[in-house]
Amino acid sequence: MELIRARFRTVLTSAAASDKIAGMSTEEDLRKALKAFKKRLKLTQLDDDSKLGHSPLTGAKSKVISIQPPAGFGREIWEELADKGYLKRDGVGFYELVPGK
Repeated sequence: MELIRARFRTVLTSAAASDKIAGMSTEEDLRKALKAFKKRLKLTQLDDDSKLGHSPLTGAKSKVISIQPPAGFGREIWEELADKGYLKRDGVGFYELVPGK
């Protein structure tokens, strides 16, 4: 009986691991990826605004609206966020943040 329980536990843990590998991302992973994307976009916009040649008197907003997503998350995460409507695909490998999300 113990042998059957041990095998059943092994099957359950390997199935859970294969779901994670197969691209099933958790809500926590999606939340972390979206937070990292927003932070990278904000830093990129601030960097663009601080360059020489941009006059602070003109009040022009940053022209950076889409970026390549930060490393550390798989492409599947970004595709899933785009499918859920949080990001918009903008060219090959570039994503734009959807306003209001």
